[in-house]
Amino acid sequence: MASGLLASTMVWAQECPLVPSQVAELADADDANLMLEFKFKALDKQLAQAHKKNLSRPGGDLLTMRRTSRTISYLGGRRETLMRMWLDERPDSFFAHMFAADYYEGMYSEARGSGPVSSLSKTNLQDMRKHSERAQKHLLKAMELDPSSALPHVTMMVLSATLGEAGGRDTQQWLELANKVDPKNMGARINAVNYLSPRWGGSFELLDDMLKQASKSLPKEAAHYLAYNIVMARASHARVIEHNKTEAHKLYKQALGMCENSHFARTGITQTY
Repeated sequence: MASGLLASTMVWAQECPLVPSQVAELADADDANLMLEFKFKALDKQLAQAHKKNLSRPGGDLLTMRRTSRTISYLGGRRETLMRMWLDERPDSFFAHMFAADYYEGMYSEARGSGPVSSLSKTNLQDMRKHSERAQKHLLKAMELDPSSALPHVTMMVLSATLGEAGGRDTQQWLELANKVDPKNMGARINAVNYLSPRWGGSFELLDDMLKQASKSLPKEAAHYLAYNIVMARASHARVIEHNKTEAHKLYKQALGMCENSHFARTGITQTY
């Protein structure tokens, strides 16, 4: 059952600009090319300008997260070497430290795998802790370099989700800190839709409360997109965890009604038809 706030968002326009596009953008290739050409100073300048522009838009830091994530996909196996070169040349680069943290978080997630925590071997857990510690080092440095950004908190939330804590805080505490650092952040809130869901020991009531609080500081467009993500999370839970295709189908249709350009909602409707 959708909360009153979720239901009220359904009067919003049918198209949701924040739904990610399936088409690659030229800016992503430009960032990757600067890395491949070792033009790290120019890359920092380009990313800083793009991030500043993003913060004035409803998507905020989420748009920066998407841009850097897509850039990474262009680099393939050269990512680690280029990361080290970037850090060596520009040790006080906020984006270089975020790039490194995201690299080690990827290694952490690879060691984590997709099975239950109870199935992890001692070696898996050791690798996770090793990669988590490396990522945290870069995240704490990034926080020093830009105390007004909530981007480092997003990755901290991922690291704390399985091991229970990262940097002395759990997932919900990192979200709360992110909201204080940047009341208009979207990255941490979108991340919370996953890591504060019932699948990770949270609840949809907790997510509804988060949406209610977020709506006080977010632009309407951003709050609506956050609400859409919570409906999508409910649909996924109904389909995958509860094996309730009827409820999942209804929720996917609700999500498509909120954002008719959502290919994810269309896929869900097809899977539960």
